[in-house]
Amino acid sequence: MKNPGRLLCGILVLVFLAPLALASEPQMGGTFRYAMNSDPEHLDPMITTSWKVVTPARHIFETLLEFDSEWEPVPMLAESYESLDDGMTLVFHLRTGVKFHNGKTMTSQDVAASITRWGKYGNGGATLWNAVDRLETPDDLTFIIRLKERLGGVILSLLANMMGGPVIMPEEIAAAATKEPVPPESIIGTGPYRLVEWIPNRHVKLVRFEEYVPVDMPPDGYAGAKIAYFDTILIQPVPAENTRFAGITVGEFQLVENVSVDVYDQVAADPNLQALLLGPPVFPGLMLDTSEGITANAKIRQAILVALGMEPILQATYGNPEFWELSGSIYPPNTIWYVDEAHDHPLYNQADPERARQLAAEGGYQGEELIFVFPSVVPEIYKFSLVVAEQLGQAGFKIKSEMYDWPTYASVRTQPELFDVASSTFSFKSDPAMIPLFDAGYVPKWDTEEKRDIIDRMTAAATLEERYAAWKQLQMLVYEQVPFISMGFGYPMFVGNAKVEGLGTEKHPFTMPLSFWNTWFAEDK
Repeated sequence: MKNPGRLLCGILVLVFLAPLALASEPQMGGTFRYAMNSDPEHLDPMITTSWKVVTPARHIFETLLEFDSEWEPVPMLAESYESLDDGMTLVFHLRTGVKFHNGKTMTSQDVAASITRWGKYGNGGATLWNAVDRLETPDDLTFIIRLKERLGGVILSLLANMMGGPVIMPEEIAAAATKEPVPPESIIGTGPYRLVEWIPNRHVKLVRFEEYVPVDMPPDGYAGAKIAYFDTILIQPVPAENTRFAGITVGEFQLVENVSVDVYDQVAADPNLQALLLGPPVFPGLMLDTSEGITANAKIRQAILVALGMEPILQATYGNPEFWELSGSIYPPNTIWYVDEAHDHPLYNQADPERARQLAAEGGYQGEELIFVFPSVVPEIYKFSLVVAEQLGQAGFKIKSEMYDWPTYASVRTQPELFDVASSTFSFKSDPAMIPLFDAGYVPKWDTEEKRDIIDRMTAAATLEERYAAWKQLQMLVYEQVPFISMGFGYPMFVGNAKVEGLGTEKHPFTMPLSFWNTWFAEDK
């Protein structure tokens, strides 16, 4: 089995350690400009996993817990917590004096209203909400969750998750919010930066929140002290990859996303630039609508999987094999959730158009159009989608490809009547319970009795061994029912100005969603 991960490790060391050797003392000031490939659809991170939304929102909002550099949940807005009654009661003791951006002091009532809104309407909130008996706020600094069903350790991961997770808002905003995005004027959190302006198609403007008091812990991953060194962060939509790259080379931006790895050597040779590879890796994948239309039939979904050859797809997407890894497991090797049997599954990486035709025929496929939607502004998604469309066409599927800007694509993929297959990339999640693809309300609309039974056992498991056994069954069920398809792993490349320090360190990993606290401009020599 090809394993470029070891080679990739060497690249990551070179990319990350070179800036560290020249690290300067942190200093305050300046405007940091980050070019994304699209505007965010909105700025409410509770109801989406889109990094377009969560990247700016991560600086505005915080959660009770946060993930450290080892992906362990640790206190953030909570000062401490305790598990009682054999895990059926969780008591959170909140930090004192935490201020919202509107000047209000955070209390347990704000936390309860936020958790309630997320549980009812948030992305993945049902996993927690269905197990909750009641929430209690005995005083302003104590928040209690009483469960009616066991959730084991997964509850802590859920409460630390920013990607569609339970960020804390003022009570009056959270209590009035529904499944619709909170409007910009109500985007008020406790984070190190506050929103001052969002002009669609121009920028999201964040400024340092002067009343922010960092937690008294060393920076560690997303956790610990968050120091807002930049005066201002401007997040700007720049759809064209060439325009983003040209902008970073002339100093218009300080960081640009999703640049082709084809220019890695050029970036590495330029002393004014630094290459930053996302890690842990993302997995590029397809989401198949299981609720209606052609792809409601599992045989046809299996046919789509069998038609695909993953190596050409990953090669076209990431180029140099050192930037991608072939694997049928949703989690990469050297993680506790890796499933070796998934890598060798007989339906993975088959590139077998004849067998695909047979399975499609068994599913009743008669040449209907297969509507395939994907965004045009994310280079890696666009590249692999073209190869997927070609391979499916070779297997006899009549493909109708529809490309959109990101906001339109994000809207279309929530409407099953508008598509059969949608492509995207998915960032690393420290716990399987956080993977949105397993949420019955998410794009594949996957909601079978077998899946529900496994997830119930996985979330209720008392030990890691029991949880892994259930997770392994769920991973293998994906190959049987094929609600989505994982191609393998990729390491998208971002390019930053060499003066930007603090990104990609051991204690500040360069991972999605990005964070720009504890990051600063080096002083001119």
